[in-house]
Amino acid sequence: MSAAEDASANEVLKIYRATKTSLKEHQDAFDGAVGVYRARNQEASEKVARRAVERIICNSL
Repeated sequence: MSAAEDASANEVLKIYRATKTSLKEHQDAFDGAVGVYRARNQEASEKVARRAVERIICNSL
């Protein structure tokens, strides 16, 4: 992973973890993380961004 990808992944995880305080808020946290990913990777489609965020979160577990 490049330095830019690492920075993006760290930012995605930061917003996801800060927002996800309950199961009810899980979707909002995920959507926020997707927004962060797309802001840092503007060429990424919604589908690509959602998959990337899924991968980032799963790899952090």
